[in-house]
Amino acid sequence: RIAEQFRHIVDAHATEFMLVNVSELREFVMEARMLGDICWDAKTALAGDSPADRYVDWWSREYFGNGATSAAKVYRDYAKLLDSYDKQWAGSDDVQRLVEALSNRMNGKKFDPPAAGLAAQLHERNAQYAAAFADADAAMAKMNWMQKQYFFENALLPMVFDYRPTQAAEILVK
Repeated sequence: RIAEQFRHIVDAHATEFMLVNVSELREFVMEARMLGDICWDAKTALAGDSPADRYVDWWSREYFGNGATSAAKVYRDYAKLLDSYDKQWAGSDDVQRLVEALSNRMNGKKFDPPAAGLAAQLHERNAQYAAAFADADAAMAKMNWMQKQYFFENALLPMVFDYRPTQAAEILVK
């Protein structure tokens, strides 16, 4: 997303100044580094068909050494699974709606059954998370403890925040 937006900025020649809020930098080191690369040499940073993939590959090699290939796959899974700000609590929202529906059903109130296809969507999302965490295990097996800690905090923890509630929602919908 960053590369796409900055390509528009560079194409519009709005490149004289860059002001970036880095007050919460710890969670966004990867993105801040990419912004730095873009500010230093936008034409090179944004070149090619997939600058984001090239950057993720570089980032993974730079920070995760032998676990780079699997780490890059996890970052791509992260971007796919949490592709908008609200996806991080999508599973929690589903749990809330399902518990409310079950409560209404048990208390004789108007019962609205889960949306058609919700069970399949939850199952698919859980399968995607399971695959991402399998890739993460493969990556972390090749990392030292500092790399593992950073990787967990930067890539895995945000996914766990949605994965566990999504697992619970899949059980509730059944």
